Amino acid sequence: MTRITIAITIAISALSCMYSCSAGSHVDNKEILDYCDIIASHDIINNDTVISCHLDRIDTDKTIRLPLSSLVDSLEVIVLEDKEEAMCGMGPVWVSDNYILTSAGMRNSASLLFRRDGSFVGKLGDLGNGPGEYRFSIFQRQIDENAGRVYLYSFTDPYILMYALRCNFLREIPLAHHPKSERVEFFADYDKNETDVFLFICPEETDTLITTFRQTLDGTIIDEHCHAGLSDKTKEHGFDYGRINTILKDRDNILFTPHHDKTPNDTILQYDRGNCKLTPRFTVAGASEDTNVQLTYMSGLYFTIAYDASGVRTIVTDPRTLKGSVCEIYNDMLGGIDLSEGCAGQLCNALYNNNYGFAWMYDSGDFTDAIGARLAEDITEDERDRLNALLADIPAEGNNIVVLGRSKQQ
Repeated sequence: MTRITIAITIAISALSCMYSCSAGSHVDNKEILDYCDIIASHDIINNDTVISCHLDRIDTDKTIRLPLSSLVDSLEVIVLEDKEEAMCGMGPVWVSDNYILTSAGMRNSASLLFRRDGSFVGKLGDLGNGPGEYRFSIFQRQIDENAGRVYLYSFTDPYILMYALRCNFLREIPLAHHPKSERVEFFADYDKNETDVFLFICPEETDTLITTFRQTLDGTIIDEHCHAGLSDKTKEHGFDYGRINTILKDRDNILFTPHHDKTPNDTILQYDRGNCKLTPRFTVAGASEDTNVQLTYMSGLYFTIAYDASGVRTIVTDPRTLKGSVCEIYNDMLGGIDLSEGCAGQLCNALYNNNYGFAWMYDSGDFTDAIGARLAEDITEDERDRLNALLADIPAEGNNIVVLGRSKQQ
């Protein structure tokens, strides 16, 4: 049976940031960061100014708390329709103004398209070797509402798959170059009949670390650029780019991090489509050999998720002042329910690689359990009424739930 889908938007206007050493202060995140230590510096790479966050300068005994409402304008709770063919796994979420793209599972599964109200549109292709099918997981995707197109890329195939928003397969876009790996990102512009493609080559394979090229939708090269100049910086810090995690992708710019699990460093790069220019914007330095990092950018701030033997910590850096600190992002919206449990304990994980802001998939049972746990606490009657209303609208054994929060424009 198909349940009624809901989309609940709750806008929170009050911001409440608290510094661990000065309880009771009510200031926004930029003000509290002014009291932090300087942890970053400006470096020059090939005449480009890059912000470097020095992990060895951070006082790990200090933590600031940033409310989620200081980073996003509002939160939407979207219950995905629970048709049998619409049931999805705990995979990544890709969001546009009116659509949500996800998958039926984490690996080797079909891509599913939903409307923003949670209603199911259809399945985009499937695993296989036929037209519109892919042999392995989808690693890069794009929704182009203006052109009515959806694009998918699986690294095993030398082409990008193009579908209509009705989910019918249209055609393949052959790649002029294909590295046969996850190290590809693209932006397809149907109206201009062209596609920007990024290939990331590990240093042991060639001295040219990154190649960008623009091609027609038929695979004819328009222009091509080899960014070997970045190799000196990346080799100096031991970078070994293995895959691409996209932070932002639009018609003007693409912001992304080439990333490899075995190295302690990562860099946020910006690609200017108009000028075909690739520029490093943010990196980390001073990491220990056993430290792995993931980077993202949101609401005017850089975030570093650092993994090492001592655990996981999130570090925020303010590019205005180069100040920052270990931080804890906590949910002060939706009645203050704990959203971190479904994000591997770190809300910052939901800010990572989704092209929107806060975006995360939750199991409906886990989400209702989180509401129940919050209801058991000492909360206001207004919060209790709103949580009970939310709880009543969520099926305990339905499809998954997507929680979305658009990044504040700063």
